[in-house]
This record gives sequence, structure tokens and C-alpha cells, in this order.
Amino acid sequence: MIAKVTSKSLIPRSSLQITVRTMTIKLILENWKNFLAEAEQKTYSFDYDDTLIRYKPDPEDPEFSIVYDGPHEENVAKLKELAAAGNKVIIVTSRAERTGEKRPWDTAPDPEELVAELNLPIESIHYTHGDLKADTLLSLGVVEHWDDDEEEVAAAEAAGIKANLVPSSLAEGAVARWWVNKLHEDGVEVAPKMRKYLKDHPYMEPDGLQERCQKGYKTHPTRKTKKMYGKTYRNCIKAEESKDPKVGTGKKPKGSGRRLYTDEDPSDTVSVKFRTVQDVKDTFSKSSFKSKSHKRQSQIINLVHQRVRAAYQNAKDPKTKARLKKVLDYAEKRKEASKEKTKRLNKKKTN
Repeated sequence: MIAKVTSKSLIPRSSLQITVRTMTIKLILENWKNFLAEAEQKTYSFDYDDTLIRYKPDPEDPEFSIVYDGPHEENVAKLKELAAAGNKVIIVTSRAERTGEKRPWDTAPDPEELVAELNLPIESIHYTHGDLKADTLLSLGVVEHWDDDEEEVAAAEAAGIKANLVPSSLAEGAVARWWVNKLHEDGVEVAPKMRKYLKDHPYMEPDGLQERCQKGYKTHPTRKTKKMYGKTYRNCIKAEESKDPKVGTGKKPKGSGRRLYTDEDPSDTVSVKFRTVQDVKDTFSKSSFKSKSHKRQSQIINLVHQRVRAAYQNAKDPKTKARLKKVLDYAEKRKEASKEKTKRLNKKKTN
């Protein structure tokens, strides 16, 4: 006679219940550990050109042409170190994504090619198409960024993000200038925001020297001319920041190193941060803000609201979007309160 075997005869019910409970507890603990790991994970970002890869002056035209000079070993090592510590590392570049075949003069690897070649622990690559990276960095929850562009570093810091300036052996704007002119020579239409780098830009006239330099620039005191693309131009360099106009207009002067919401009057400058609600509260609590006229305060409040709104709209990470929504709600309250005060003041003037 064959005995009938069932699960009940093999495993006592009490033992089965204990086993299920143990497995459930282990699963809960594992999920909790994963949640804590994600909560502690930070996001770091690196620019690409002249940050993760290097360029050097072209030996045949060292003043105005560049060539690829390999990976930036120090920054690549830093990237790997951050990823090994459990952090999220991404690339944020002002490039546009390449859609066609690679140009014969472009010997540098694309970001995707470098990541594959060096097996870099990069989670994602983001292209800003020439726009400043600050809004993108905010939307991605970046806590620290590396870049060779001083303007990008200043914008990131103004947005409350720690930023590191990567030293470069090239002149400011050299990579962008080289890229834009090479594409232009190939018949590619250059975006309006990038046309300032073209060799036939109004302050790089192709038919000879200019009468004077662009506003914010001056002729080099000793090397008054330079050769570029086979032609001779006036050698214009940035004027000193101390030459900024004294009277304020509410706009950032050309060549000025001042940060977000500044003015041509240094005493009227207010630095702003808006990564968190507390950042905005701290900005509006500063004596430099409180000492301003109501009109000036309204301008600064509107600026903060605009930047937070843009960052919120661009945010993709749910946690970042939730954080920025709180900041946006607070900024909107301050904006509405400022509007009401303006109405009250205008009413007093008419009475």
C-alpha cells in the first residue's frame, strides 16, 4: 500500500507559518536597506569637453585651432571614486547630440563612446544644446558639478549647487569657437545663441581690423592684432571688471563676474539661492535684500520665482520635483504678497 504524501504530512502547519513569516521579514528588511541606500545616494555631474576629455592647441595653428588630447585622467579617476562610493554620476554637456555621421575633423570620442571605451560608471548623459546647465543640474538633483567654464560654475553656485572649476590650458571659449566654426564651414546652420563664436561675427570682421572692440572688451596693450582663419583682426581682450558702469540699470554688464540678479552698482547686488525653501527664505532675509526698495525687492522675487519654475518644469526625478514644488509654492506666495504690497503703495500715491 502506497502512503499518500501531502504538504501537511511533510511540514507541520506551525513550521510553515514560521518559514513564511521569516521570508516576509527578510524581504521587508532587504527593501528597507535598498530604500536607505537610495536615500543616501547623491548625484554628481561632470561636463564633457575639456573636463572629462582634454584638448590642446593644434601645432599647425596653435592660436585658433585645437585637437583632441585624450581623457582627463584626474577627473576620470574622481568620477570612478564617487561611483565606487555608491553615488550616482552623470554627464551634463552643452553639446547637442550627434545625429549624423561623425565629421572627419572630429577626432574626439562622443560622450557615449568614451563611456563605452573606458567602461565608465555613468548612469546617464544629458545635452543642454548650448544652454547654461544650472536648470538641468537642479532638475536632476545634482549636489556637485565639475566644469571648465567659469560662467557655468557661477550659474551652478548661484543655484545652490557646489561647483568646481576645472583648469584649462586653452583660451576661454576655445572649444565652442572651434566646434561652431567647423560646423559652419560644413554648411551646418548654427543656433543663434552660438553665433557669437563665428569668425565672421560683427566683432571679428573678415574684411580687416575693426574700428574698435565690442563693448566690454579692449585692444590688447602690446599685441594689437592677431591672425585667425588666415585673416588679421584687432586683438580684443576682456576689459577689467572694475570698469563696470557705476549707475545701476538692473542688468548684468558684459564681461562682469557678478552673479545672478546683479546690477552695475555693486552695492545693489543680491546673491540668490533657491535649491530649497530655506534657501529662498535665507535670500529674502538677507540685509542686502531688506535694504532695497520695494520695486527692487519685487524684481528679485520675480527672478527667483522664474528660475524655480523653470527648474521644476524641467525636473524628471520625482524626489527633486517634489522638493522644487515646495520651493515654487513658497516663491509664488512671496510673489503674490509683493503684488499686493505694490497695489497698496500705488493706492496711497493716488490718494
